[in-house]
Amino acid sequence: MRILHSHDPAPEDDRSLTNEEIAEAVRHAHTRMWEYAAMGEFQLAGVCERATDRMLDALAARLSPAS
Repeated sequence: MRILHSHDPAPEDDRSLTNEEIAEAVRHAHTRMWEYAAMGEFQLAGVCERATDRMLDALAARLSPAS
C-alpha cells in the first residue's frame, strides 16, 4: 500500500492511483472522521467527511461505464 502525504495530489485527482489505493484512502478518511468526531473535533470530522465524499464520487466515476 502506498502512503499518501498531505503534499500529494488529492486521491481523486491522481490518475496514477489504483482503484484499490483510492478505496484505502476512503477507508482511512472515514475512520479518521469518526475518530475526530469522538474527540469532539467536529470541524476536522467535517473535512474528512467531505474528502470521503469526493473520493467516493471519483471512484464511482472511474468505475461507471462511459456515457
